[in-house]
Amino acid sequence: MGESEEFFEPGTVVKTIEMHCGGSPMRIVASGVPKPKGNTYDERFNYLKTKQDFVRRFVTNEPRGNRDLVVALLMEPDKEADLGVVFLSVGSYLAMCGESTLCTCRYAVDNGLVKYQEPEVKFTLQCPCGLVECYVQCADGKAGKARFHSVPSFVHTPGVSLMLPNGQSVKSNVVFGGAFYLLVDDSELGFDVKKFDYKNNMSLLANLEREANKQIKVSHPDKDIKIIAGSIIKDSRTETSYHIITLMEDCIVRGFCGSGSTTRATLDYFSGRLKLGESRLYAGVIAGGATRATPLKTCKIGRYDAVVISIEAKAYYTGRNELTFESDDDLKGGFET
Repeated sequence: MGESEEFFEPGTVVKTIEMHCGGSPMRIVASGVPKPKGNTYDERFNYLKTKQDFVRRFVTNEPRGNRDLVVALLMEPDKEADLGVVFLSVGSYLAMCGESTLCTCRYAVDNGLVKYQEPEVKFTLQCPCGLVECYVQCADGKAGKARFHSVPSFVHTPGVSLMLPNGQSVKSNVVFGGAFYLLVDDSELGFDVKKFDYKNNMSLLANLEREANKQIKVSHPDKDIKIIAGSIIKDSRTETSYHIITLMEDCIVRGFCGSGSTTRATLDYFSGRLKLGESRLYAGVIAGGATRATPLKTCKIGRYDAVVISIEAKAYYTGRNELTFESDDDLKGGFET
């Protein structure tokens, strides 16, 4: 980092809560970061991205973080929401992270950010992709399992043929479920995703997302979201259905991926494989954690027919951190690998 770049005040301690949901590592910033300026949620988010990006790098980059970590930073919402949050990762800001949302739900209740009530607390959370309704089960003074109702989700580009660098053409779908994802059946690639050797096939996973962004243009009708954030290789099982998801080409999601599972339920609904009110379990291959996804109601978003999906799972606490730095450390701002 340059000498003139804005940074934390000397002696700052950034306190974080460590959690996981479905096996995916998550971090919530509890205190120690400056508040971004602005009169609206969007203005504050833009200020964070343009003037205070050192916060994202500090809490996500090595040596304090890693590429597989998503960090939730609470932010003052607009008046129609109870809380606001943005999602930070190495190299980027995410439009949505469902697992991080579920962690935020439990953290918010347990730390008095929303009023505790049994048997369930309901509140509205403002995310970069829009407003989501959150529901947290409560008993004996503690929060438990949570669920959220997604923003309107839709099939953006159905049945598109994607050409891979090796000349192979695969049939795919691009679906929005808080973020845009490319979805490909494992049968198109000639293997069972549950037996897929992802460690030795990172190039295939990265190529899917890279080629999708080259060949398929996406744009959300209401939000400034114009990138395919990840790729999903999935099976076609009708009970617990498995998948492997990559984000930003080189991050493999450990858990079920809430926004990815939202896109899966959205595609299953519009393909006639899932009805309103009917639930399905979607699970990640690596950790095996699953979420229950349920299409709730239909709506319109721009010219697209859309559906609202309920995503349900329990997040767990794994620790607490105090992130510090020494002024003479040339790597105090973190580094990307």
